[in-house]
Amino acid sequence: MKKTLLLFLLGLITTVGANAQSCVTFSSKNFIDANVGDAPFAMGAGILDGDIYPDIVVASYLDGMIKVYLNTTGDLSSISGVAVTNTLGNDIGGIKLADLDGQNGLDIIALAYTNDILAWYPNNGSGGFPTENVISTSVLGASGLTAGDIDDDGDIDIVVTAYDGDEVIWFSNSGTTTPTFTEATPAIDTSLNAPGSVQLRDIDGDGDLDAIVSNAQFAGANDEVKIFRNELYVGMTGPFLPVTWTAINPSVATGLNYIFNAAMPDLDGDAFLDVFVSELNTSPGAGSFHWYEDGNSDPFDGSVFTQTTFTTTIGNPAAAMAHDLDGDGDKDIIL
Repeated sequence: MKKTLLLFLLGLITTVGANAQSCVTFSSKNFIDANVGDAPFAMGAGILDGDIYPDIVVASYLDGMIKVYLNTTGDLSSISGVAVTNTLGNDIGGIKLADLDGQNGLDIIALAYTNDILAWYPNNGSGGFPTENVISTSVLGASGLTAGDIDDDGDIDIVVTAYDGDEVIWFSNSGTTTPTFTEATPAIDTSLNAPGSVQLRDIDGDGDLDAIVSNAQFAGANDEVKIFRNELYVGMTGPFLPVTWTAINPSVATGLNYIFNAAMPDLDGDAFLDVFVSELNTSPGAGSFHWYEDGNSDPFDGSVFTQTTFTTTIGNPAAAMAHDLDGDGDKDIIL
């Protein structure tokens, strides 16, 4: 069925800090589009048309629609959606905004689960995306999506999880103004069953981007969160090409039921690795949201992460992010 796009959709806000919780209030909801598509699922925000106001991109899961909403006034008094022509088909499971060609601002990256497609859409400088460039049609069950400069050559590469192919792969950007993308070898991982979310961060401070990956098996409490170290730089020396990856043991988390999201904010401000995990669960109304803390300066020293469960009362928690919403200097969680 069709959903309505709202400016804000908040399930939980928790302040992580000196044993405190605070309540943040928002003004009444603002309807942007009541006809955004069938099951809007993925969303991104950024400046697309060269002004100073953030714009919005939304992808609908069941009808294969990508819509761009240009915020031309800053107060949302004039905003309308324009569909991006695409051949992805149904089940668009992820979008990402990144400047892939080094010109005209942020481009759109999108993937489709059923048709195994990864594609990108260059920005024409005015927030229009008239051209589709298909990167791959063989990412089996394209699921998780992120982007970053993995090989430290000055351009943005793309990482995607293949849920049905049981692998985490990345595509190297050629770095030209009309870039091509080549599937890199070796893959980041080929051992996890049904990998789902993937994020990039320089976990060890050596100058390259490492990966954190969770799987999402729809069958019992068998999921885990793993870190894969990028070996481009080792001990501040390198680069060592081609890029190789090392799985770090033990896993950040194990024995979870259908992980939807795993991300790496510094929740407590100690500069050590924190990971928060949305455990969606396969039962309606169930699920948990956890925080895992390393507590050591070396995240790869083999230490066990400490788990803190924030909530078990919000049914099927999914997308989450961390920002300082109330201006008190610590990270709050939107779930």
